[in-house]
Amino acid sequence: MMIFTRLLTIAIALLLTNVKGGWSFAASSSPSQKTVVITGATGKAGSRLIRQILENNKSNKDGNDVRTVALVRNATKARSMFDDNGNSDSSLIILEADFSNPSSLESALSAALAPRPGQNNKHSKEDCLRLFLACANGPDQATLELNVARTVATVAKGNCFCVKLSTAQPLVEHSIGVGAVHRNIEEELKELYNDRCAMLRPNLFSQMFDPSDGGSLLGVNVKNTNSCQHAFADSPISVIDVNDVAACAASILLEDDPAIKHGAKVYELTGPRAEVLSDQFAKTVSSLRPSPISIQPCSIEEQVVSAGMPLAATERIAPFLNAIRSYNTVTDTVEELTGRPATSVSEFIRRNPRPFLPQHFRRLVATGQASSFREAAKIITASLDTELDALEDDEMLVRVQAAGVNGGADTFGVTRASADAKNFILGNEGAGVVVLCGKNVTRFQPSDTAVFVASGGYGEYVRVKEARCPSIPAGSNASPAELTALRISALTALVALQRTCPVQAGDVVLVTACCGGTGHFAVQIAKAAGASVIGTVGSTAKAGYAQDLGIDRIVDLSKENLGEVLKTEYPQGIDIAYEGVGGALLSAAFDNLSEGGRILVVGSISQYPHNLKEKIEPHNIKGLGDVMDIFRSGQTVELDHGRKLVGNVWGDLFASGEMGLYRDRVFDLNSEGKLRVVIDPNNSFVGVESVCDAVDHMLNRGSVGKVCVEISAH
Repeated sequence: MMIFTRLLTIAIALLLTNVKGGWSFAASSSPSQKTVVITGATGKAGSRLIRQILENNKSNKDGNDVRTVALVRNATKARSMFDDNGNSDSSLIILEADFSNPSSLESALSAALAPRPGQNNKHSKEDCLRLFLACANGPDQATLELNVARTVATVAKGNCFCVKLSTAQPLVEHSIGVGAVHRNIEEELKELYNDRCAMLRPNLFSQMFDPSDGGSLLGVNVKNTNSCQHAFADSPISVIDVNDVAACAASILLEDDPAIKHGAKVYELTGPRAEVLSDQFAKTVSSLRPSPISIQPCSIEEQVVSAGMPLAATERIAPFLNAIRSYNTVTDTVEELTGRPATSVSEFIRRNPRPFLPQHFRRLVATGQASSFREAAKIITASLDTELDALEDDEMLVRVQAAGVNGGADTFGVTRASADAKNFILGNEGAGVVVLCGKNVTRFQPSDTAVFVASGGYGEYVRVKEARCPSIPAGSNASPAELTALRISALTALVALQRTCPVQAGDVVLVTACCGGTGHFAVQIAKAAGASVIGTVGSTAKAGYAQDLGIDRIVDLSKENLGEVLKTEYPQGIDIAYEGVGGALLSAAFDNLSEGGRILVVGSISQYPHNLKEKIEPHNIKGLGDVMDIFRSGQTVELDHGRKLVGNVWGDLFASGEMGLYRDRVFDLNSEGKLRVVIDPNNSFVGVESVCDAVDHMLNRGSVGKVCVEISAH
C-alpha cells in the first residue's frame, strides 16, 4: 500500500508540476547521472548556473548529461528565460512549488528524484542530489531557503549536498543588514547538513554597477552624461562577476562527491584585484565612448538622496554601503575552483558594454544631392540603441577613432547622388575600437582595434562586417590613422604595382602627386622593386617630404614643366605612370610613355568638383575622352605601340579571391618596417564637425600624405 501511495504521489506531482520537456528527464539509464536542483533559477546567479550546466551538457560527449532541475515559484517566468523560441532542452526540468509550503516542495522534489530506468531507489554517492540554495533577499528569505533545505534533506534521505549562495564576507561576519539573515541560514545549514554543504560568500556583483541591475543607488548611470557621482568613486573594491560565482557553484556541484573536497567549506569570492570606479572603471567605460567620462566621489547621504530615497534612510543603508566600499580583500578562490582567473571589472564592462554606452551619437549625413560635399553635409544625432538592435551576427560595433578622407569619392558621392536621395550617411573608411561583436564574429573581441571599409565612417560609431576588417599583425604599433591609410590607399598602390602592372627592376616609374595619400605608398613600392622613380610635387614646400621618400627625380611643378623634364631627361620614356591628377600631367605621361608602357589611373584630382569651382583642366589627348569616365567604369584603353591606359587598377583581384592576401601583405609590410605611412602634418582635424574642413584641405592640394579626421580624441 505504501509503495502504491508513493508512486501515486510521484505521478500526481509530475502531472501538476511544470516539467519542461515532459518525461525527458528520465530518458537516461546511466546510474551515475548527476541531478542538480537549483533555486533562484531566474535570479542573477541561478540563471547563469543553469545556462553553464546546460552548455556543459552540450559539450559532454559521453552522453552523461547532468539532470538540471529549476525549482521555482513561477514556472511561466522560468520557461520564458530558458525556452528560447520554444526550443526545449531535455536535460532541464522546470518544477513549480510554493516555497512556503513544505508539502508542495516535497511533491515537486519527489518528482525530481523519481528513479530512472535501470536504477534502484537507493542512490550512489556519485548520484547524490545536489542543491543550489538561493532566494531573493527579503523578509521571508530565511523561511523559504530553510524550507527548501529541510525538504531536500528529507526527500533525499540525507544523500544530498548543498551549496548556499550567501553574501559578502564582512556583511556575514558582522551581521550587517542582509548579512544577518544569511548568517542565520548558514548556521542552520551546518546543523542540518553537517559537512555536506558549502557556503559561497561573493563580494558585490560587477553587474550591480549596471543601472538596470543596481538601480540609482549602486548603478553608474552615464547613459546621457559624461560625468556622475558615486559613493564608491575613490574606493578600491574587489567586485566579482556573477558569472564567476555561477562557475564556482557549478565546479562544486558537479564533483563526483562534492563533500570530499568542499564539505563544510566557506568560500570568499572576489575579483582578481581591487579596482577604483574613478580610475580603472572610468577608463574602461571611456574607451567605449566618443568622449571620456569621469566619476566623482560623493557622501553616502548624497548617494541616498540622489537615488530618490529619504535622507532618513541613510542610517539604515550606511552600514551596508560602508562595509561594501571598504571590502578590498582579494582572494584566488575563483581560480582555485574553476582553473581560470576571476573576471576583472574591465573585462566585465567589455563583455557587457551596452549599459555604459551613450544613448545617442553624432554622425555626418548628406541631406541630398549637392554641388559640393560641404553643401550637402549635416551633423545629426542618431540613436545608438537603434544601431545596437540592428547589429547582425557577422558585424561589429566600432567606436571610430580615425576616419580616412577621400576627397574625390566623398565629393562625387554627393554630386552624383540620385535626385531623391536624402540623409544618407557619409564616410567609407577608418579605424577604431571594437565595442560589441555579433555572435558569429570570431577574429575580434571587444577592445581590439579594427580597420574597416564601411558606410558611416564619418560618425562616432559604425557597424562593420568582420569580413571587411583585416587582422592586424601582432606587435603592430600603427596608429588608427596609419591603419586607415594602409587599408585603402596603400592597398591600392600595392595591387596596382605588384599585381595589375608589376614593377620590374630597372623600370622608370612616374608617380604624380607623389606626396599624396596613395602616391607616397606607390613611391615606396616601386623603389622596393628596384625601379627608378620620378615624383611630382605641387610646391617647393612638399619637395622635402618627397626627398624623405627616396625619390630619384623630384619635379617641382611650381618651377618645372613635367613634359619637358621627361622629354629631356628620360628620352627612353617611362614604363609605368601611377597617375591621379589628370589634365596636363596625364598628357605628359601619355606623350612620354615607352613602348608597352602602362598608365594606371588612380583618380583625376584636377577634375574633382569642390568649393573653389575651378575650371576643369583638359588633358588634350586626342580621342581619349573623359578620363574620369574611364576610371569610374574601370575600362582599359588600348593605345598605340602596345601601350595601355588602365582605368581599373584592381584588375580581377576581387573575382580571384586573392584580396585577403594583398590586404594582409600591406599590414605585414608596415609592421616589418618596409612600408612607411605619412599622415598629413597639418592634420589638426578633430571631431565630426571638422570633416568638411578636412575634405576641402585635401581637394585644395595642400595636403601631404593621408588626410584623416580624428573622430574620437582618445
